[in-house]
Parts: sequence; C-alpha cells; structure tokens
Amino acid sequence: MHPTVTKLFSLEGRTAIVTGGARGIGAGMAKGLGGAGAKVVIADICEEKNAAEIMKELKSMGVSAAFVQTDVSSFASVEKMTEKTLSLFGRVDILVNNAGVGIVGPALKVDEDLWNKTIDVNLKGVRQCCQSVGKHMVSQKYGRIVNIASYWASSGNPGGLAYSASKAGVTAMTRVLAVEWGPYNITVNAIAPGYINTAMNKWITGNPRIHSYLTDRIPLGHRLGEIDELMGVAVFLSSEACSHISGILIPVDGGIIIQGGQADWFT
Repeated sequence: MHPTVTKLFSLEGRTAIVTGGARGIGAGMAKGLGGAGAKVVIADICEEKNAAEIMKELKSMGVSAAFVQTDVSSFASVEKMTEKTLSLFGRVDILVNNAGVGIVGPALKVDEDLWNKTIDVNLKGVRQCCQSVGKHMVSQKYGRIVNIASYWASSGNPGGLAYSASKAGVTAMTRVLAVEWGPYNITVNAIAPGYINTAMNKWITGNPRIHSYLTDRIPLGHRLGEIDELMGVAVFLSSEACSHISGILIPVDGGIIIQGGQADWFT
C-alpha cells in the first residue's frame, strides 16, 4: 500500500474509547481500531471478567488496551471513564458510542420503565459520553466521534417505538454536534447497522421463518451482516481519511433500507 494511503487510515498515537466494547459489534470495532494502531479503552457495564476475551484478543494483537467498567446512563460513571482514560493514556482522540439496549415490544405495552431504560442508555448515554469526552476534544482541538445508530431509526419496524426513537435521536444529535464542534476540528458521524449476526440477534438466526423473511429483503447477498464488516467503516470515520466529512450517517445494512422489491417482479 502506498505510504500516503497508509498514513490516511493509520490511528497510531491515537486513543479510542469504545462503549459497550466487551462483545458483539463493540468488540469488533475495538479490534479494528486497535489493529489500525490506536490504544483502546473498553468501557462496558459488565464486570471486567466478562471482557476477558476481547482484552486477550487486543493484547495478542499488541494493542495497548484497558477496561473501565462504565454505566453510560450515569454521568458520574461516564466522567470516571473519561478521567481514567486520560490518566492512562493522556488524551482521548476517538469515541465510539456503541453501548445500547434493544428492548422491543408493542407500542401499547411500552411503559415508563421500558421507555426510560431505552432512552437512558441509547440516547442519554450517548449525550453524556459526548459531553464528557467532547470537552477534552474541544480543548485539544481534535476529535473523532462515531455514534452507532440503527437501520431502525429510518424504518417503521413494529415493536420499535422506544428503540427506533432513541436511535433517531442519536442521528439528530450527530448532526447537531457536527455543526457545533466542527470549528474545533472534531468530526461527528454515525453508523446505522442493519441486521448483524450477533448474539443479540439470535431471535433472527434461531427462527427460520424470520431469518428467511429478513434475508430475502437484503439485496447484498441475501444474508445478515458480519461484525467484521463494520470494522472498516469505524476505522475510516476515526481516521484522517475522514478529516473533511462530518454529520453523515453511513448505513451498513446490505441495502435493506433501499429495498424496493425483487428484481424478478420487473423482468
């Protein structure tokens, strides 16, 4: 690879925080960022022992990594996450807001507890992490924020009253912060995963009828996405290759959001 291109995507000397990074999509993104040269902090609500697998993988790759137990719905916990990262690595350059909950249910059964838990983690949590880390990025006049939204933010999925609202809020927040913090050389972008093959989506892979229904509507290969297919986008949005891109939402959904029918209908 040409040295100029390598430099564009290199994260050497950068420090990244990945919330919800102990497993699934978050762990995959942490490996991508670490593989590109970043120091990585895994911030997750679980106990450290439950993050042992991703920590082992990162260290086997030669990545400088640390785990900080964090509840993104608590601002005090988020502040501790930020301060711990600064004490370990001296700065925070990249924030991936991945922590989230996927509670779904019929609209008439969305009570205060379900609504509040979803909003507290998926939306309030992103706001708190952005504010806590953002003040340091503003001070150092550099930052890359990557928010994890969802295909559900742009679609009318039944059962998604709280979840879809929270992820649509993340998309709107991304645009606002991109405008406010752009003058400080901070980019703020979002990724909208579709149906990814994770433990959280066993309700799809474990049910042939649902799996067939959904994959039939995914034009790209008629399959679910894989965690590793999000790595490149996360690295891109965290790198110098993204230095003049801000406020955008990148779908990683195999094209399900643009599906307008099957080709054989029209041929």
